[in-house]
Amino acid sequence: MLRLQGFPDWFQLIGSYSSARKLVGNSVAVPCVISIINSIFDAVDKNKFKVDQRKEQFIQTTLFD
Repeated sequence: MLRLQGFPDWFQLIGSYSSARKLVGNSVAVPCVISIINSIFDAVDKNKFKVDQRKEQFIQTTLFD
């Protein structure tokens, strides 16, 4: 039951089987959370890069030569 949710094999729950089952059933799979966090970090890094790119594209020019 724990392995399906991504918990390590050494992880132990304290309490009755029914309370442990409820706790694990209401949890979010650890690999899923890791994947979501990595995606958020990638998106933040890409957005920072895009902002930096836009700053480099806008060059102040004079109106008259």
